[in-house]
Amino acid sequence: MKHIFSCLSLALVAASALSCADETVYVKYAPGFAPGPSTVSVLGVFRDGRMSADAWGPLGPALSKALNAPLACEAAFGEQLARKDVDLYTTIDDDTRQNGITEDLLGKLAPKAQGDLILTVTMHGKIASPDARPNDTSQPTPGNAPPVPRGGLGGGRGARGQGGHQGAPMRMATKALELTASLYSIRLQKPVARLTMSYTGTSAEEAVTTFGGRVAAMMPGSTCRGWSFLDEVRPDARPTAAPVIPSTEGP
Repeated sequence: MKHIFSCLSLALVAASALSCADETVYVKYAPGFAPGPSTVSVLGVFRDGRMSADAWGPLGPALSKALNAPLACEAAFGEQLARKDVDLYTTIDDDTRQNGITEDLLGKLAPKAQGDLILTVTMHGKIASPDARPNDTSQPTPGNAPPVPRGGLGGGRGARGQGGHQGAPMRMATKALELTASLYSIRLQKPVARLTMSYTGTSAEEAVTTFGGRVAAMMPGSTCRGWSFLDEVRPDARPTAAPVIPSTEGP
């Protein structure tokens, strides 16, 4: 099984890095992928070792704006899927907890995506409190960093002059929120782009807004599309039990 963050079979064709006061951004593309207008189905947010239905809420408005959506884009892994098909919801949850977000899983979900690309967001770390802004000059440490690709989307130089290590940048010892947007091409059947933003500021709103702007620049002119399994109810799907509402009528 191929892990999308640990053994992507992709060669680097473009990489860029940008460093601002509170953010460092890395963008990498794969061969055959030209950034531009496309349609995108959102899988959801991977956080703390598993998919998080709640995490899409704070990120959704900024990323929906990045995808030029008149209404909020709906992530596949969310409350609607849990209500309509708890078996599929549980399968995605169990699979990603055990294996992370894999090419195998994305390939299985791809036929149900109504877009040309599948977007997955990964979150690590948290926003530093204003009182805890460190003057830390310690070296980057890979201990808490997410698994990195071997080859493919790896490589390139960091924005702050690090050597050409592969994959996502090593996490700084200082407090930081790291947000990664990964794109999987349904036509090419492989991951094609990854943007990683490390934010060391103290404003969650600024972090999310900035991330949304970076994602918009990564795939300009793109729009979001849904998932067919959110629009249909399979005969064999097992929905969650509906809540029992006490009657207010008299006997």
